[in-house]
Amino acid sequence: MRVLGAMIIAGAPSACSGSGIGGTEFKFDIPPTLFNAENADWLVADKPDNGKIVVQRDLMPAASGRPGAPMPQQSFERVAVAYLAKTGRACRINRSSQVVEQTWEFGYQCSARPIAKKQ
Repeated sequence: MRVLGAMIIAGAPSACSGSGIGGTEFKFDIPPTLFNAENADWLVADKPDNGKIVVQRDLMPAASGRPGAPMPQQSFERVAVAYLAKTGRACRINRSSQVVEQTWEFGYQCSARPIAKKQ
């Protein structure tokens, strides 16, 4: 996986900072990872120590150069679960909140026993 550079926000309480639901400004406080799932590119910032993960749709995919169509919350949740599984963790989502448009934060809890990483 390729890691992208991001702005770091000192003292931010969660994985993100934004202008509110429906807004477009968003800054990760940790470097996000580019993750491909559901035929789209996503930016994922995982904070395992806090049990939080932020999933943002790549709004300007390089392949098309056009903004992606809006996606439902369930798509973001499936991407979060797929990302956690790819990192070798069996986790379940226990809360969700929309941060800004096309960006969701999820709380999660993982089983004590990690699953084998997919190759």
